[in-house]
Amino acid sequence: MVYTIAGKDVPAFRAQGDGTVTRQSLQLALPVLKPLYAQLAEHLRGGMVREDWWWEHLALASNWDAALYQDDAGLVRGYLLYERSGNTLTVQEWYAADQTAWTHLMAFLLKHGNTFATLEFADQDSRYRGDWFPNPYVLKAAAEPFMMARIVDLQDFFNRYPYTGQLADPVTLAVTDDTLPANQGVWRLSVAGAEKIGDDPAAEADISLSIQVLTKALFGTQPLAALVKSGRADGDQDAVARLDRVLHHELPMLNDYF
Repeated sequence: MVYTIAGKDVPAFRAQGDGTVTRQSLQLALPVLKPLYAQLAEHLRGGMVREDWWWEHLALASNWDAALYQDDAGLVRGYLLYERSGNTLTVQEWYAADQTAWTHLMAFLLKHGNTFATLEFADQDSRYRGDWFPNPYVLKAAAEPFMMARIVDLQDFFNRYPYTGQLADPVTLAVTDDTLPANQGVWRLSVAGAEKIGDDPAAEADISLSIQVLTKALFGTQPLAALVKSGRADGDQDAVARLDRVLHHELPMLNDYF
């Protein structure tokens, strides 16, 4: 989700609590950013593990700066990665460990409304954040397609999936995958795990759907019940409800750049 606001429409905003925000190039900020990001990524939906070489690539391939928030004890508790291009300042990444860090970084961003005609924030989270501002009409929000998730090995994915509970009764899925035949067929999910019990995706099963639709359900993009209701999948109502109860329903994010 990309948010845009004109510099003239930036509202008054004051940071809360103590601390300071300092600015430096991304390259110089890497020694501080690497351990902070590694700590934050453990709690992100879709947090990516970044090797040292990838950080170096980001610094060399971009013209980004880093704004680092330090609390009154000198600990870095949040940061912005941003780019200045002409009359536009674009925030590419924003992490804050607590409310104080968030407000200081927001104050840092908004004060640039005096020097840039446009402020942008490219948010990996697709949920709408217009309520950040008292007058949401001054904020433009646009959903931009970014990355596509693809389950390559369905058997391995089922075995690794972090179900939120145990299935009350087994559920069978008839999955079509025109690209990877190994994923295609009838799968049986139960407390014992997942097993493929047939190769014909047209065979009778509790739920019938494509690998693309199954990915939406397993990744938490949309509930399985909503996908069936909209006609993108077919299934027995009770079986759909049983499976939905043990799936994650948090929207996924991909926090990286390719």
